[in-house]
Amino acid sequence: MGHCSGPHHLEGTNFFISPPYVRTFKLLWSTRNMTNTNYVVYQGLQQVLGTYCFGLSVCRLPLLERSYLLEFRRPLDYKSLGVSNIEDLVVKMGNMVLWCEKRESKEKSVMSAIMVECRRKIFLKHEVKKLLNRHRGEIVFNSFEDLYEDEFQEKLDYDYYGLTNLKHLCEILKDILVVGVANPSGEKVIKGVNLRKRKRDEELE
Repeated sequence: MGHCSGPHHLEGTNFFISPPYVRTFKLLWSTRNMTNTNYVVYQGLQQVLGTYCFGLSVCRLPLLERSYLLEFRRPLDYKSLGVSNIEDLVVKMGNMVLWCEKRESKEKSVMSAIMVECRRKIFLKHEVKKLLNRHRGEIVFNSFEDLYEDEFQEKLDYDYYGLTNLKHLCEILKDILVVGVANPSGEKVIKGVNLRKRKRDEELE
């Protein structure tokens, strides 16, 4: 029985491995390539999903499959991706997508997570800051939506930002606001946060 005289070099890599581990390494390399391929597909799906302004309801997910085919000129190979259908594939995308429920229809839908994050950071945060500043940094919780509509001449579109309600908005924007109780009325209020003061307080803790 012959023996290899030296280490094996796996084509396409800079790794040298001894004979007993060649098969294991090839298997790991194949798995890594498959994972990279999956990620490329996920990125493509996220890109296409971002073209749907309000995302897609679960029952309309086949549209995502067709749009992917039109955009990239190749079909989704579910078998190689380890799933059986488009919904399972979107679930596997993890935090690249955002699952939410539409306020009026109550339909479960999915949106591009990066698109929603950009909207929240660029538009929503700016508008909420402006509204709080206009009202001296404090707004009665139950008046917030009406004041928003007065200020921006349109209703706060929770679906556009992947939100369910005002409470959800406050949780998402907790870096710029807090929900508390006003004295002496005891009303629930939304208060703007002094970011410099918060940073100092956190450093002292």
